[in-house]
Amino acid sequence: MQEKVHSETYIDLTIPAFRRGKDRKTMFASIARRYQAWRQYEAVRRELSHLTDRELADIGITRCDIERIASDDDAHR
Repeated sequence: MQEKVHSETYIDLTIPAFRRGKDRKTMFASIARRYQAWRQYEAVRRELSHLTDRELADIGITRCDIERIASDDDAHR
């Protein structure tokens, strides 16, 4: 019995542009969008993390809500 060899590489599996057979321009655009989304997530998380517990309470959130809010903000962009 012959074992089936996988022809997909790690990049094929992790970068959607490669999976769909898109060109390099699309791949780099996808990477750029992901990087921008991550930077936006980090900016929101950092700003909220610098607020005091009192300031967070004033806007109706707690410290444990920060990750969720930063993720939600990223998903809506």
